[in-house]
Amino acid sequence: MFSLIITVIAIVLIAGLVVASLYFGGTQFTQGTAKANAARYLNEANQISAAAILYQSDHGGTSPTTLADLGDGYYLKDLPTGDWTFEDGFVTRSGLKENECLLANESLGYDYVPECGSADHLPDIPCCKILP
Repeated sequence: MFSLIITVIAIVLIAGLVVASLYFGGTQFTQGTAKANAARYLNEANQISAAAILYQSDHGGTSPTTLADLGDGYYLKDLPTGDWTFEDGFVTRSGLKENECLLANESLGYDYVPECGSADHLPDIPCCKILP
């Protein structure tokens, strides 16, 4: 009976620690996830951009029109997930949250998220807002 009481107390204490860590550290967990998504976005964008340059070199300057053009195993071994598109020399992906875009841009020294295609969207800014 004594070991049952000790086990129940231990479970209650562990559950209390889990709840407290989520309550007091929840923003850190959320920020960590956003930073990880931003880093993954930048990595995938760099890989796609490099593969597109190789594609252009092999095809007389013609740019790829879809991600599938790069996915034959020669340019990209595996296709990144997400809705990646090529527009006006930019590689873009929809579905990112604005805070993830801001973190991606901040990692390269920009403290804002410009609108895609606007004058503020410089070629080296990786993430922009896609307007409906």
